[in-house]
Amino acid sequence: MVSNSLSLRVLLACLALMLLVFLSYPKWTYQNTQATISWDVSGYYLYLPAIFIYHDLDKLAFAKPLIKEYSATSGYYQSKPLENGNQVIKYSIGWAMVNTPFFLLGHTFALCSAYPADGLSLPYQLSIALGGLFIAFLGFFVLRKLLLRYFSDSVVAGVLVLLVLGTNYLHYTTTDVAMTHNYLFTGYAVLLLWTDNWYRNPRWQTALGIALVLGLMSLMRPTEFLAIVLVLLWPLSGGWSAKLQVFKSKSGQLVLGAATMFLLAMLQFSYWKYTTDHWLYYSYREGFDFLNPYLKEVLFSFRKGWFVYTPLMLFAVAGFFALFRKYPRLFPALFLFFILNLWVVSSWQCWWYGGSFGQRALVQSYVVLAFPLAALLDWILKKRFRLVFFTLPFLFCIALNLFQSWQVRGHGLHPENMTKAYYWRIFFNTDIDPRDKFLMDTQEDFIGTRYAVNRVFQTSFEETTWRSVSDSLVAHKEKFAIFASPEKRNSEKIRIEERELRSYPGSWIRCGAWFYSNWKEWDIWQMAQLEVCFKQDDRCIKYRLIRPQRVLDAKEWKEIWIDVPIPSGHFDSLEIRIIQPQGQTTLYADDLYIEIYSPQEN
Repeated sequence: MVSNSLSLRVLLACLALMLLVFLSYPKWTYQNTQATISWDVSGYYLYLPAIFIYHDLDKLAFAKPLIKEYSATSGYYQSKPLENGNQVIKYSIGWAMVNTPFFLLGHTFALCSAYPADGLSLPYQLSIALGGLFIAFLGFFVLRKLLLRYFSDSVVAGVLVLLVLGTNYLHYTTTDVAMTHNYLFTGYAVLLLWTDNWYRNPRWQTALGIALVLGLMSLMRPTEFLAIVLVLLWPLSGGWSAKLQVFKSKSGQLVLGAATMFLLAMLQFSYWKYTTDHWLYYSYREGFDFLNPYLKEVLFSFRKGWFVYTPLMLFAVAGFFALFRKYPRLFPALFLFFILNLWVVSSWQCWWYGGSFGQRALVQSYVVLAFPLAALLDWILKKRFRLVFFTLPFLFCIALNLFQSWQVRGHGLHPENMTKAYYWRIFFNTDIDPRDKFLMDTQEDFIGTRYAVNRVFQTSFEETTWRSVSDSLVAHKEKFAIFASPEKRNSEKIRIEERELRSYPGSWIRCGAWFYSNWKEWDIWQMAQLEVCFKQDDRCIKYRLIRPQRVLDAKEWKEIWIDVPIPSGHFDSLEIRIIQPQGQTTLYADDLYIEIYSPQEN
C-alpha cells in the first residue's frame, strides 16, 4: 500500500536492525550457560530430545548428564524427581510444541553431519535460534498490520521504532530470542488480529485459529490464559447487546473453540498423568501471593523495576488516557487486561524472574500496550510543540535501552542482582572497575583518597594459634591460610576488640586479604562470602559482606577488600570470617589485614 509506505519501510528497517543485533551476538555458538539452549530454555526444550532422540519421557535418564556435559546450567533443576521413580519436567509443553519444526530441522542436520545428534550440539542451538528470530519477524509484521486498522501510517511507524529501540523487546528478539516472551509476543499479536477479524466477520476457521493460539500460549505459560479477557471484551459496534447476539448466533464456533483448547490442554494433562499418575500436577517450587503482590518492586526497584529499565513504558501506560478519548470501546479490554496481567506478574514469589534484562514477564504484553502508546503518539503528532516536548524524553529512553542492552551482554549490567548503588555506578558508564560488582553485595563503597591510614591488624596465619584452623595445601606466600569449603562452611572468626581499633568519629575500616579459589564460580548463590560484623554484647549491630568470587578467576591469588564506615554507636568488637553457605567451591584467604582511615583530609 502506497499510503502505508512509511510504516512498511520502518518495519523493514527494524527487522534489519534486529537481524544485525542477532548476528552480532551469536549465542548459538557460545558454550555453557551463554548458549541459546541454556537455563530455563533448556527446561522448556527437554520434551523434544526426550521424545525424538532418547524416547525417555518419564525417567529422563539422559537429561541431567546431557545438561552437565554442555554446562547449560550451573545446577540441574529442569525436572523434579517423583516417588514412583519418574522425573516430571518443570515447564509446560507449549514452547516445545511450537519449536518442534525447528528442532527437527536441527536434528536432521546433525544426523547428516559430524555433529553429535544429542540434542544440544551446534545444529540444535542454531535451529532454535533461527526459529526464534523467524517468530520475532512474524510477530512484528502482524503487529503492524493490526495497528494500521486503528492508527495512521506515521503513528504506527513511530510505535514500531519505539518498541524496537526503546524497550527490552529488542533483547528478547535478538539475544534471548529462545525465551518464551518472544513467542508469546507474536502469539498476542496474532490473537488480537484474529480476534479483531472474528468480530468483523465471524468465521469457523478464525474461531479455530483463536483457540489454537490462545491454547498454545496457555501451554507455554499457563498465566497467559488471562488473554481470554481480550477475546471476550474486544469491542463490537452495537455494544454488549450486539455482542451477546453474535455469541448466541455463533455458539457452534464458540463450542469449537472451547473444545480445541480443551484438547490442547489434554496434552499437558496426559503428560502429567503419564509421569506423575495425576491428571493435575504443580511442578514449580515457587507460587503466587495474590493478596500481597510485589507491585513496588516490579515497577520501581533497581533490581528489576520495569519503569527503571524500560522507562518508555511510562508513556505507554500514560497513553491509556489518550486511548480512552480516541477509542473508548477499545479501552475496557486493553486496560482491564493490563491491570490483571500486571497483578498476576507481580504476585509471583520470584518477582524478579531470575536472570533477565528488566521485567521479562511483561514483554509479551507490549502488544497490548502498543495501543495506548499509539494513541499517545497520535495525540503528540497533532501539535508541533508536543512533538518538540516529547522528543527528548523519547530519545533518552531509546539511548538508555540501547546502552543497557549492550551492558547486559557482559558489560556490567547484572541480569539478576542489581542494586541502587551499583546501578548508578554503571549508569551510562563504559569504564567499569571489577570492584564495582561488590556494590551488588553492599551499598557502601569508598572512592577517592584515604587519609590517616593506620594498619591496626595483620596476619599471615603462620602463628601457632592459627595452625589448627588453617590449611597448608594452599597459601599465598608461606604455608597456611584460612578457608571455607563444602566440608567446612565457616572459617575461624577473627576477632578484634574495639580498643585495638583506635577508631575515631567518621572513620572507615578496610578489611582486606589475598584470596584464592580452585575454579571460577559464576552462580551468585554458590559464592563464598567475606563477612564483617560489628558486635555489642555478642549482638551484631552492623553487618556487611562481599563475595570475592565475583572478581576472582580460577587458580589466581588476588587482593580483595571491603570498606565499611565504622558505626557511630558504641560497639565492643569487630568479627571477620569467611563462609561458604551452600556452594561447592573452597575459598582461601591469606595475609589478612585491617586498616583504619579517614575519608577526608583533616
